[in-house]
Amino acid sequence: ADPAGEVREQGVRLTEKVLANKSASTGPLFQKLLSLTADPDSLVRYQLAFTLGEFEAARKAKPLAEIALRAGQSSWVQAAILSSLADGAGDMFATLSSDPRIRNARAGQEFLRQLVQLIGVTHKPAEVTAVLDYVARVEDASLAFSLVRSLGDGLVRGKSSLAKVDTQGNLKTIFARASQAAVDAKAEESVRVQGIQLLGLTSYGESAAALLSLLGSRQPEAVQLVAID
Repeated sequence: ADPAGEVREQGVRLTEKVLANKSASTGPLFQKLLSLTADPDSLVRYQLAFTLGEFEAARKAKPLAEIALRAGQSSWVQAAILSSLADGAGDMFATLSSDPRIRNARAGQEFLRQLVQLIGVTHKPAEVTAVLDYVARVEDASLAFSLVRSLGDGLVRGKSSLAKVDTQGNLKTIFARASQAAVDAKAEESVRVQGIQLLGLTSYGESAAALLSLLGSRQPEAVQLVAID
């Protein structure tokens, strides 16, 4: 409770030893930790994000989400949060994806992409299904495409794939949406690029016609380059 942020930061760090016994995580010291999610000093919140990683998912999910909401453009704080999410990434995604402060901000969307990639790496069925359900409902096409691509990248790193987890065929609609956006000359270039990148996760037979049609000289250079890639 020291007035100096540097002292509070070290206090947070020291609690890792004091609270090593998980039964202590219901006492007043742990409650004090939770109150620091709104600390005015970003370094205190940064350290707190690391420290909360020492606790079980049920206790850390909500405070980590609160820190994330205050992280703003800080990639350092976001990285600290991700490092503490060996479990609990699904709960974090459910909380943050429903918050317009995260969903509608560039930094927030990037953090959602990193969360989804982590969910793909661990590929717990319930969490993957929740992400697939979310992207099926989200109106922002660019966000939907990028989240599915991040999920696919994470699944590959976790020795799985979109085809293996999409047992209900939920991705058929999103891939059709991506194919339509990719060839739509009136769509925003960034949306087209995201759609084309998503098509890269499909087979040649499924997407060759759309991708090859984008190599003409009338197409924007960025569109041609990502189609080639």
